[in-house]
Amino acid sequence: VALVALVPRSLWRERWFSEGLAWFSLPLVWVTDKFVNETHAIRVEATASDGRKCVAVQTHRSFRQCVAQSAAEFTLALLERRPTSNSSVDGTGASAAEVGNSAWKPGVWLPEELADDGAWRPELLKRLSSTEGTVSCDVQVLGR
Repeated sequence: VALVALVPRSLWRERWFSEGLAWFSLPLVWVTDKFVNETHAIRVEATASDGRKCVAVQTHRSFRQCVAQSAAEFTLALLERRPTSNSSVDGTGASAAEVGNSAWKPGVWLPEELADDGAWRPELLKRLSSTEGTVSCDVQVLGR
């Protein structure tokens, strides 16, 4: 927290800075994890164009397991949008177009694109926040 307050926000947005800091701290984190076990947390803050903010914090026992599980959950979420010949996209009989604009389409998907559709977002967030090994997860939507 102290480092975040000391370093200008514009520098945090520079990939070279964040990546360099990560490489610099890697040995320290590795040694510490060997003595006190591994626990990782991520905090994401997003600001909408109208000024609303969303802050999410998730803590997990294992970084590797969390990354792998998150990748699997995103893949499952994408595959569930793919209609089969005898089922609808969401299990209610609705077509892909009726469910929302992020229905399955071939191509490369970014995680934020999967969460962009309000019809799919609650289930995806529930899955990601309840992966095995999750210690805590909190999401708050703040006003302007």
